[in-house]
Amino acid sequence: MENVSGLKLEKEIKISLADAKELGLAFRRKREEKGLSLETVNSDTHTSLRYLRAIENGDFSHFPAEVYLTGSLRRYAHYLGLDPSKLIATYTGFKAQKIENDKSPADTNKCDHANVVLPLIIIAALLAAGFLLLRTGNHAPAEQNKAPVEEKTPAAAVVVPIAAGPGELKLEIKSRETSWVKVTSDGTMVFEGVLAPGSARDWTAKNDFTVKTGYAPGIDVKLNGFDIDATKGAQQDVNSISLNWDSIK
Repeated sequence: MENVSGLKLEKEIKISLADAKELGLAFRRKREEKGLSLETVNSDTHTSLRYLRAIENGDFSHFPAEVYLTGSLRRYAHYLGLDPSKLIATYTGFKAQKIENDKSPADTNKCDHANVVLPLIIIAALLAAGFLLLRTGNHAPAEQNKAPVEEKTPAAAVVVPIAAGPGELKLEIKSRETSWVKVTSDGTMVFEGVLAPGSARDWTAKNDFTVKTGYAPGIDVKLNGFDIDATKGAQQDVNSISLNWDSIK
């Protein structure tokens, strides 16, 4: 599925109805505790009433894709004073459990078969290796008695920030909250993944970048040191941003 921002999104939301209702109940209770109506929440957060009702009723089928759901959950949680990260973690846990429960018997049988066959293969390999050692043990070369050569441990890799050269654009993205991000540099995709809170990445390009994100409020974007508003033009916190030399004029 692809939305108007050009994002390819997974439509199916894999979470059981019971878990979805449990999650929605947490929102409804907090809203009622604060004495707020759905209309007030809609006016303050600009989240559609249809989505708000869907969250509280645990009927996530109203969301066109999962990224819209998680974005709405975050925004609603922020508004009510709930912890967005914990709620998303709860949702992710429910989703993982649903996927595990939905595994077909055939998949389970494959795993069981592998668990039986693999140890047998390992045992057979060990027996074969032992037999070869017995046959060749008496003919071992004298060099085996030499002192072992000390292996040098390679130095740990150091990640160095990319410096923009003359005539280059440098894009920097820092994540304040868990956010899915896809970056294209001069027409070539250079990154796609989830940025954890506190993480930072940077890239260079000659002409332009395209940044797509599933949660625009969760990232800070800079182009050659200039701040870029990642939320400008976002729809339900999902955004696609085109950046070039004109963006910093």
